[in-house]
Amino acid sequence: MNALTVNDLQLEVRRSERRRPMEITVDRGGALVLSAPSDVSTASLRDFVQRKRMWVYKQLARRDALGHSMHRKAFVDGEDSPTWAGAIVCARSRSPTLRSTWWVGGS
Repeated sequence: MNALTVNDLQLEVRRSERRRPMEITVDRGGALVLSAPSDVSTASLRDFVQRKRMWVYKQLARRDALGHSMHRKAFVDGEDSPTWAGAIVCARSRSPTLRSTWWVGGS
């Protein structure tokens, strides 16, 4: 893993031959990922992060304001979820090998 530190920001750098623009991503855990073409210099990476620093701080603050907990959806037997193709219906099984069954049906 290649890391870059700019001021108080610690970023994981991912380089790719196919990537064209540079991009900063804040992942679900709050880690910062800088994706860049493989031929971009470290000085250019630092300059890019410096210019986007306020955007990064805003995204981190927004993430903190929303909270860190992720809620998992608990499906109930017979519950349906509307989709463009009809309804997805969940049927839970008591068998340890079969957790749930999904099928699409009209509703």
